[in-house]
Amino acid sequence: MIDDPAVRSVRVAVALCDRFAELLKGPTKVTARKQHGALIGVSGNESELSLRIGEAQKLYPEIWRHLDDARAAFAGRGIDTIGYDKLRSDEGNRLGAAVATRSQQHGFGQHAIIENTKDANFNATGLARARLACETLMKTTPHIDWAAIALAESNDPAAAAFNRSTKVKRYVSLALLLLVLASPFLYVMWSHHQERVKREQWREQHR
Repeated sequence: MIDDPAVRSVRVAVALCDRFAELLKGPTKVTARKQHGALIGVSGNESELSLRIGEAQKLYPEIWRHLDDARAAFAGRGIDTIGYDKLRSDEGNRLGAAVATRSQQHGFGQHAIIENTKDANFNATGLARARLACETLMKTTPHIDWAAIALAESNDPAAAAFNRSTKVKRYVSLALLLLVLASPFLYVMWSHHQERVKREQWREQHR
């Protein structure tokens, strides 16, 4: 039964819902402050929030795509999907996260402080609707032993390996993003170091 494409689509949607729920954890607002003209500011974990937003925007439509695939397959077999259709019509085309940014300046001149804020409103309501849609499709197919399928997946080494791989990829993405963000500062530090070396060499030559 697990080889059934419609069944797989539902199970993938369930897994994506679980992952989306993980993205809801953590701060949804970060603020960065820096003095006018400064290279480095003090901020919250903006890079981590940006990664969560990006992943949410990719995952959310995928949840409904897999559910729509399952619905089409079940309907083609004569299964009543009116409950799912109602939920789907309420959903429409929505985002995984609505993002708002704003910038404010405090003070004037060289002593001015620039404050940038990013807010992310993750679609928790949509996640609840998607979970209900998964349950609805499963209830309309009582001839499928969904509990046994979920148990088989939990004992599948390949599924566990996939979950570990997903986490590793996310950590690697975060590390790469941090490296990109840090590159200008690393270059400035390297340039200052090179200048100090040149000054020391000049002093040695003129002693």
